[in-house]
Amino acid sequence: MQKKSFFYRSLFPFVLSLFISFSAYSQSLKDVNFGSEYSLDVISWNLEWFPKNGQTTIDSLALVIKSLKPEVLALQEINDVSAFNSLLTQLPQYVGNFSSFSNLKLAFIYKKSLTINNIFTISGNSTYNFAGRPPYCIEIEYDNNIYYVINNHLKCCGDGILQTSDSSDEEFRRFSAMNIIKNYIEDNLDNKRVIVLGDLNDILTDNLSNNIFQDIINDSTNFYFADTEIAYGSSSNWSYPNWPSHLDHILISNELFSIFNSDSSYIESIQIDDYLSGGFSSYDNLLSDHMPIGISLYTGNFSAVIDENKSLKNKLVQRINLAGKNINHVFNQPIINIYDNGDSEKIMFVK
Repeated sequence: MQKKSFFYRSLFPFVLSLFISFSAYSQSLKDVNFGSEYSLDVISWNLEWFPKNGQTTIDSLALVIKSLKPEVLALQEINDVSAFNSLLTQLPQYVGNFSSFSNLKLAFIYKKSLTINNIFTISGNSTYNFAGRPPYCIEIEYDNNIYYVINNHLKCCGDGILQTSDSSDEEFRRFSAMNIIKNYIEDNLDNKRVIVLGDLNDILTDNLSNNIFQDIINDSTNFYFADTEIAYGSSSNWSYPNWPSHLDHILISNELFSIFNSDSSYIESIQIDDYLSGGFSSYDNLLSDHMPIGISLYTGNFSAVIDENKSLKNKLVQRINLAGKNINHVFNQPIINIYDNGDSEKIMFVK
């Protein structure tokens, strides 16, 4: 299929504000969006004792997944296996698997169209540092390449102080778990495309002496936390609003650096509460206390055809959808660019 893009613009500050106000009130879970059909879209989501609100949670989650359309969904805190299987009956385009460890299981839901080479547990014989939930890995084929997605839910809690002399210290257990994963990748998945994600129960912004991720952050040649800008950005985009803090992360290996750095790839903490009339309170009651975080990896070639009459030359400072929500890059949906001189333009990238 030939790929193309269509670009249109208009300056409409007043009309724009009215349209956004109207659209914000007309949003529903059917309108949640992420990624595109032309990218590998992988989402991590802690579902907090799924199903938190019984059948209502199952039905609502099915609706969201159908809207998001990810290739792979990595889940944490699957408490009820029967409910998980019930969810899958509402997702005819997907298949699911869950780990045998813990009552709060790790799980994957993935498109039937994907080729799955393997699903396996890492360090299953040594679970203490993983709080009884050793990493759960899926090996997939997408666009003629192999990807490994490693799902995690690390030990919670602690006092914020990393005590390397205390094996029971919560921070040290998370620190040890992350380094076990790092060593596993170096020993077994060298030169592979690896995505490590999940509820890692700690923040990227701790100081050097207390940062459980520091060994990985220091190894910037081989690893990068793709959500670093989210962690250092506004708390409104963090994955755990109750604290608030940003606890859910996506780490990529260097084999994915160039793909992630392309203009059409991005990462986002998906603020699903924006699509509910009751905001976060409704979301927390309905689905979870964590927001999902997703990475969209565009592996093809994309070249925008710009309107020859385009005259805006100022710096782009914000990109939003028609509901007024910050967004990075999507195809086939109207989005609005806002520039530092106050100009705005409505555009659409079509492929």
